[in-house]
Amino acid sequence: MNRVIQKYSLNQIITLSIWCLFFITPFLSPNIFQAPTAVGLMAFSTALFAAGWMNISSEHDAHISLWAWLFLLLYLFPTAILLLQGNVNSPWQALKQCLYLAAAWLIYAMAIPQASSLLKSPYWAALLAIIAHVYVIYALLQTFDLSFLAPNKDALFLVWFDQKSYYTGPFMQRNMQSLFLVVCIAFLWMQMIKSYTRWVWNIAAILPLCGLLLTASRSGILILSIAIICILLISKKRLYDAALILLSIILAWLLYTWIISIPITETSGTDIIERIETSSVLPRILIWVMSFNIFLSHPWFGIGWGNLPAHGMDGIAMALSTYPSLEETASTMPYAHVWSHNIILQFLAEGGVWGGAAIFVILIALGKQAWKWIVTQAYDEHIYGWLISVLILAHGMVSISLMQPFFMCLLALSLSACSSPIVKKVKL
Repeated sequence: MNRVIQKYSLNQIITLSIWCLFFITPFLSPNIFQAPTAVGLMAFSTALFAAGWMNISSEHDAHISLWAWLFLLLYLFPTAILLLQGNVNSPWQALKQCLYLAAAWLIYAMAIPQASSLLKSPYWAALLAIIAHVYVIYALLQTFDLSFLAPNKDALFLVWFDQKSYYTGPFMQRNMQSLFLVVCIAFLWMQMIKSYTRWVWNIAAILPLCGLLLTASRSGILILSIAIICILLISKKRLYDAALILLSIILAWLLYTWIISIPITETSGTDIIERIETSSVLPRILIWVMSFNIFLSHPWFGIGWGNLPAHGMDGIAMALSTYPSLEETASTMPYAHVWSHNIILQFLAEGGVWGGAAIFVILIALGKQAWKWIVTQAYDEHIYGWLISVLILAHGMVSISLMQPFFMCLLALSLSACSSPIVKKVKL
């Protein structure tokens, strides 16, 4: 028995260590690699290594669902047809995105035997708590002029040279930083609602919450709201847990207001209330109309994965011809044609009806699982992977997070946890 326990503990330590390396990969850009592709490959490499270890160290076999095979087929088919026809503006971009998706799919498939047991583990939540604190502390350090630590432009921490950080952390983008912090907070609160020491997990969420507020990310606040609603629906002591969550938010807000009141440097962030009050949906509407117009122009097979930048300007022109009032908005968005900022529209534009069907396969599978829990009034350990998958996909409806290798890997792991063997069911 002791030998079995020691073996399990060793496997868990190795698994957590490899995933820890994965969480370090965002620090590689621009500190070490200035090419985003190189950092993306590092994220995929470590995630594949972690998933491979989870597969070979498990006594269970991976059962890959029909939904997963169907998604892979629907994703690859349209671009394969376009490549065979020679009808892709940028074949390399199409091939690269297909390779990215194939890598994410392999992470999903290999991690199945242990994904749900990993995500429900308090050690996983503790690891994410540590990583989240490191990300926030790094974001705070970015606001100081520490360029003396890097005397030349080729040294580490290029972020300290002539750039405003806005508390974006290693991602160098406020929406990416906020999404990751929400994922970490969700895991902490999921541990909180099932733990006897609720206050420990709630305290651990305060600094990540503060880091989220410092990013002033509107999409981050939206996803946090979704997380809170889902967690309280799962909780057995809703009023008590709601009070604890509210307390942590209040404490995080007080810490946030104190930090932004200190004139640390000229790189201090934007006030979140100001961003919300001055927000406009017009930029997103312009991008969404552009993407939908491209889909209407190429409805069957799309334009090829990763090829939206090559067709985006045509889509913008079509959008402006239909909605001339958006011309002023378009003049302030030089890169509006690069991404759809909506995962469904991105898949429709680049994969046509086949791509749209592919993303709906995931959404239907998650919806089917949620409906089962509603009918039976009981949830199982798949809830951890389901919740994180929903949060990442919801963020992908208003941002470009799912086009980033880091979050593709996280989504693959979360979806894998929805397919793992069920060990225990818990009454709501």
